[in-house]
Amino acid sequence: MSLESHLTFRPPAQLIGAVMSTVKPARISVLRRISGAAVVAALVFGGVFAATAPASAGTGDCSFSGNTCLWKDTNYVTGGIGWIYKEFANGIQDLRKYNWDFGHGNVNDNVSSAYNNGNKQTSYLFYDLNFRTQMIGMPIKSGVKNLTIGDNKATSAGFSFCVTNPTSAKCI
Repeated sequence: MSLESHLTFRPPAQLIGAVMSTVKPARISVLRRISGAAVVAALVFGGVFAATAPASAGTGDCSFSGNTCLWKDTNYVTGGIGWIYKEFANGIQDLRKYNWDFGHGNVNDNVSSAYNNGNKQTSYLFYDLNFRTQMIGMPIKSGVKNLTIGDNKATSAGFSFCVTNPTSAKCI
């Protein structure tokens, strides 16, 4: 006979009730305090473990309102570290001039997700230097989680202002 056949499952409320019915009244308040403390401890430790679970990167990493953020990997993550990304406030005519943090290579042709945290304008990614050959446009507070398989070939990026004023000092 297995051990399981000798065990019966009782919901916690029934189990506590069964224990309480066999205990003298003077001890009931002590047991209630102990069981209450056990529940509180379970909730606290459960919250601690939930809080320490690995955080996934998200658009919240694009912290500066008004900027566009670029990530090397899809889903706004880079190499499992969500805070390795590049932000810009206006535009970047040549992404070849920028490298990902911590030796993850060059930004040019390696943007796999992007988010427009801008407040006033659409943000664009371009296949070519100097805001030429539009790849994708992202309206305000929107992004693209997956630009892989050919679409991650961005060479420049900028807001609408830079598209119409590419020689502006803000867009160089």
